Amino acid sequence: MIAAIVDTLIQKTEGETIWLVAQSNIAVKNIAEKLYSCKFKNFRLLVSGEFINDWWVECSLITVVDLTTV
Repeated sequence: MIAAIVDTLIQKTEGETIWLVAQSNIAVKNIAEKLYSCKFKNFRLLVSGEFINDWWVECSLITVVDLTTV
């Protein structure tokens, strides 16, 4: 379902940024794993610094700490 919604949004937004929001890092990880398994690989994830070591999905990770230095 997530991948289908993202695919539809990509087609309708013509290259604009799409934000997917989840309440927890686990939910974000589940979204990332689903997108990755459906061949969506050009995405970035915003996660807490404590959670970053648990990732295996090959994508750009942005931590909350990174945001404070921008």
